[in-house]
Amino acid sequence: MGDCWFLATASALAEYPGLIENELFGGNIQNNASNGFYDVNMYHLGVPITIRVDDQVPMKYNVFDPTQLNGPVFASIVSNGLWMPVLEKAMAKLFGNYSSLVSGDQKDATMALLGKPGLRTVHSLSTTDQTIFDLVSRAQTDDILSAKTKTTAYYGLVASHFYTILDVFDVKTTTGTLYRLIKLRNPHGVDSTTTTYKFRDGDPLWSSISTAEQ
Repeated sequence: MGDCWFLATASALAEYPGLIENELFGGNIQNNASNGFYDVNMYHLGVPITIRVDDQVPMKYNVFDPTQLNGPVFASIVSNGLWMPVLEKAMAKLFGNYSSLVSGDQKDATMALLGKPGLRTVHSLSTTDQTIFDLVSRAQTDDILSAKTKTTAYYGLVASHFYTILDVFDVKTTTGTLYRLIKLRNPHGVDSTTTTYKFRDGDPLWSSISTAEQ
């Protein structure tokens, strides 16, 4: 749909155990689910508000069998969890409708979900890897991080797309070569089948890392 800016931010929040359940859903997610609605704690212009939505989310129909559903139209259900489509619906209600979520900014998601301002840092191709690595390393301790790609796709990453930054770490091959890695998550689940960046899923380079270090 084009709301990867929101999905990447929500995905980052999920890395903090209990934050979504207790803060956004007020610890009542199970009770509300049994009643067919959810109260989501959000912020509008920095003021706390509660957005109530039902559990009806837009679904895709099987064109060959209209009685069968092929999952939600927008955010997916992951591991039988409905929280992401429900959170996306609350966000759409806060912004006016689903269309209003197209092409937003991660800072807006941070303000709406946490009531706190976000910080954007713009990098160019001349920015050194060490500068980026140091910035992410300092921020990852207690911040939520995402990164947006350029309008031109590089190495198979999706162009103009937000990714969740999960971790940074050093790995050393069995021959002693050191790599500094930033772990990303695509909120849509998958990248292009033509990804060429090092240490992607299935990259033979992983075989050069000891099992213990992996």
